[in-house]
Amino acid sequence: MMSRRRQAQILVLTFMVAATAGCGSRRSSGDLRAAAGLTRSGDLALAATRSVVGADAPAATGPVASTGQDSTVASAPSSSAGTATAAPGPATGSPGAGAGTATSADSATATTLASRRPVAGSSPTGQSQPGTPAANPKERSSPGQQAGDAPGPAPAVLRSPVLIGNVGTYTGPAGSSLTDLPEAVQVWVKWVNDRGGVNGHQVKLVMADDGGDQARHRSLVQQLVETQGVIALIGNGEVITGASSVEYLTRKGIPVIGNEGGSDWFYSSPTYFTHVATGQTYWKAVASSVASVARAKGKVKWAAITCTEATTCADADRVWTKEGEVKGQGLEPVYSARASIAQPDYTAECLNARNAGAEILTMVMDAASVRRIAASCARQSYRPLFTEVAASSKTEHASDTNLAGGLISSIGHFVWTDAGTPAAAEFQAAIKKYLGKAPGAGHASAWAAARVFEKAAANLGEPPTAQAVLDGLWSFKGETLGGLVMPLTFTRGQNTPRQICWATNYAEGGQWTAFDGGRISCR
Repeated sequence: MMSRRRQAQILVLTFMVAATAGCGSRRSSGDLRAAAGLTRSGDLALAATRSVVGADAPAATGPVASTGQDSTVASAPSSSAGTATAAPGPATGSPGAGAGTATSADSATATTLASRRPVAGSSPTGQSQPGTPAANPKERSSPGQQAGDAPGPAPAVLRSPVLIGNVGTYTGPAGSSLTDLPEAVQVWVKWVNDRGGVNGHQVKLVMADDGGDQARHRSLVQQLVETQGVIALIGNGEVITGASSVEYLTRKGIPVIGNEGGSDWFYSSPTYFTHVATGQTYWKAVASSVASVARAKGKVKWAAITCTEATTCADADRVWTKEGEVKGQGLEPVYSARASIAQPDYTAECLNARNAGAEILTMVMDAASVRRIAASCARQSYRPLFTEVAASSKTEHASDTNLAGGLISSIGHFVWTDAGTPAAAEFQAAIKKYLGKAPGAGHASAWAAARVFEKAAANLGEPPTAQAVLDGLWSFKGETLGGLVMPLTFTRGQNTPRQICWATNYAEGGQWTAFDGGRISCR
């Protein structure tokens, strides 16, 4: 007869196995998006901050807090280091991460992190606290080995995870243009972890929505660096808020890699690295991109509608008209207007552009406003050659009947709809596998930024540090990552040099076509 004690032990073990199976180690692309607050439509429902371990976390077990509810914690089960069970979670009662480092990327926690309450026995960065036994990967027993057993085969040394962050404006009117960026970074995290991580380090991503508030952006960035321990920020959609963190991140020596294309401060700090023309330099690149297609179409009279919400929109209007950039590229500026992305209708702007004889209408607006402008113009039977900027370019815009007469997308990286190179084909395959929807230009931009980080971190040691990433970036000399980006050269201690480079995607009749073969041109 089996003893009562043995029966109890078997019952406990059975319960643990069942619980572990219920959590699951592999997740669908839908779970991937849910873990980061990403919905199938591409909108983010992030609370102040959400941590995703290995981009393979189960969906949060509690409701996701709306922006501003910083103290809410919604976490999913996670394995603690060296054990098969989850440690007790925060005071809310939901399971959380245990002490030490998770043993694989499939053990994950999705948590809102602003005003984060640490799990008992662990620090916010996963380091053991005094009184808590630390898990030493070099001393880890072989699977199944018990105390007193003969030594088994030497286990592989487990490297500590590398934490990266993404902070931007992912709710509100601007969110329709910027949410593709963190979505693509998360896809890259999943993709690279499935290939063994970065030099043996699994990658963990911490994402935050600043709601368009500069002070909030600065506060969240500090939390990610000082509380979470991120060593780099990648693909931030920070055009409205990012300037508030430049001084802090420069002082801390944290590399910031990539942005949405409107952030001019990437040229003002030696720890900021842009892989595309951005800010005022991007607006010059846009003029070249638009002019190349317009000349091919026999059109020269140009108009623009630029947003009122961001400083970079004012820069675009100034560079194009007052500084004569558009005229210098062979186009004739006939009309320009400033408008809000919150406007429900743009009839007045369309009529003014039409009456001025504009054949080309460039829009520096969010993705949703692009379609509202096109609809407003169509109601007035005005169908110019539309052009949009990288942040607002979506695959679905090609099928919008109000835009089908001709749409130019001016981007600074590889053409997101084209798989003509092995590097671009990898992007297409990863988006299809892990996201399951058509990508936009923002996905391509953030993917390319993540690949820049991957290249810089190729020799990342133990423990991973921000300085090691900086050293890797400063080794770039004409790096294009197989055609994903313009030639990148970074010099130790110096700001990123300005380069006027662009690629162009063109939509007509419902289909996107890479203009000039998708080549990235520079002048």
